Amino acid sequence: MDDNQKFTMKFVAQQTGLTTHAIRVWEKRYATVVPTRTASNRRLYSIGDLRRLKKLAKITKAGHNIGQVAKLSDIELEKLCKHVSSSSEPNRKPKKIADTNPYTTEHFAESESCIRSCVEAINRMNARKLSDLLQDAENSLGLTELLVSVVDPLITRLSTTKERDGASIARNSFASSILRSLLSRKFTKKNPGQSGPLLLTTTPTGQWEEVGAVLVDLLGRSLGWRSLYLGPDLPADDLILAAAQNTPSAISVIIAEHRADNTVAEELIKIRDGVKNIPLLVGGHASSGYAKLIRDIGGRHFFDLSHLGEELLLLNSRESL
Repeated sequence: MDDNQKFTMKFVAQQTGLTTHAIRVWEKRYATVVPTRTASNRRLYSIGDLRRLKKLAKITKAGHNIGQVAKLSDIELEKLCKHVSSSSEPNRKPKKIADTNPYTTEHFAESESCIRSCVEAINRMNARKLSDLLQDAENSLGLTELLVSVVDPLITRLSTTKERDGASIARNSFASSILRSLLSRKFTKKNPGQSGPLLLTTTPTGQWEEVGAVLVDLLGRSLGWRSLYLGPDLPADDLILAAAQNTPSAISVIIAEHRADNTVAEELIKIRDGVKNIPLLVGGHASSGYAKLIRDIGGRHFFDLSHLGEELLLLNSRESL
């Protein structure tokens, strides 16, 4: 390719696998790239921009938080891409925490080391080891950073595995069960604020995977929200009724499972129609396919827990004005 060649956003999206919305948000929130503009204000991307976004797409797909890696240099991104590729090689023996090489800060290295050790514990179905690793990470990083920098990327990494054999299914089922149990115990111990804004969280009809929803509930509490988790598989009518009875400041709907029918889309539209004046935050590891619909109905699509945290902090600051 000619180093001086420019590319449209559509072409960049096709080449990277990112949605155009994700590219815009990454530019606005994290300054991942700074494209030039045409006279009509259309974005044009350089070959360097394209290469950088390809690396970021690969790294975030592997489970890394965009907020953590967006500011890395191109050299650091290249190192991390190689690390991601080597970590995904079949039959490769997982490294221990002490063997992990830092790529930027101690914080990033510690988070990545913990994630890899958690994957090793999950592969061995060692519940005690997984629990100890997460507790050590919380003691070191704090609850909010544990959720954003370790647990959320860990869930993403597990959910994007290409394997579909019996062993991987059993492993992911084990991980979901243990994480749901550990997180549930944490948020029952976490005292919700008495005067903060209220966040309602659920998964829509047909969505039984609730680890992501429990994670959102706990994050809300850690950020000063009075978070109320309504459980999984909640019909739109019941969520609308709960909103009418509790007058929340925001509603979070988590989509973690792919569905071949239109149930989720229909439920999202129904929820939006029933809670018109309440901010609707929609995310989860299977939510990207609904990103356009979420925007069209006036909702806010969050890509990861870090992004959701920013939305909650922004809404909280508006509540306090």
